[in-house]
Amino acid sequence: MEQESVQVKLQDIKNLFDQKITKPTPNYYSDKRLSKEFIEKYGKPDVFVDQLNNELESLLIYYIDRKPLVTLEIGTYQGGTLWYWVKYAPENATVISLDIDHSICRCWDELYSIRPDVNLVKLSGDSKDPKIIEEAFNIASQFDFCFIDGDHSYKAVKNDWEVYGKKSKITAFHDIACGTSLDDPEPVRKLWNEITPLYENKYISLIEGAEPSNLCYGIGVIEP
Repeated sequence: MEQESVQVKLQDIKNLFDQKITKPTPNYYSDKRLSKEFIEKYGKPDVFVDQLNNELESLLIYYIDRKPLVTLEIGTYQGGTLWYWVKYAPENATVISLDIDHSICRCWDELYSIRPDVNLVKLSGDSKDPKIIEEAFNIASQFDFCFIDGDHSYKAVKNDWEVYGKKSKITAFHDIACGTSLDDPEPVRKLWNEITPLYENKYISLIEGAEPSNLCYGIGVIEP
């Protein structure tokens, strides 16, 4: 009998990340946040990728292992992270990009060419719009992976969590560390701090290299 493969657990990713950040991302505040080693291993789109090296790699390892058949990204910007979801999606997967302005993304040709078998769907509009919500759930009744990185206002990010994130097997938030101090979090971090106590042992925080007085970036992963 063929032995069933063991999935990578959230804590495994957290442990791996903790080992990686002994070597923080160089040039933290520059546009060269992805290391040569990362790019050689995973590739890089021909656009700016607004992520920190070790945070993104840890999440990508988890994404690849879980093989999500339906991925939803809220907030695509130039297409940096979307490129990775498409490139490393399982065969014949669906990847949905929900953004209020897709004209900012400058790598659509590349996205469509790297994985022709992947069904890449552009959903243009406000994630709070009832028509957009209906369209999203017409594509899929549930998501396997949801990456929330759109409007960072509290109302918007809470809506994205309540409407989409809770209906995803895995949800990742970007910018959970942002804030001027530990006691003055910005909206994404505020929401993250509110919801994580409800999901004990079902979430991890990947926060790299910033001083507590000027926190930024950070990826939170939760399994609702």
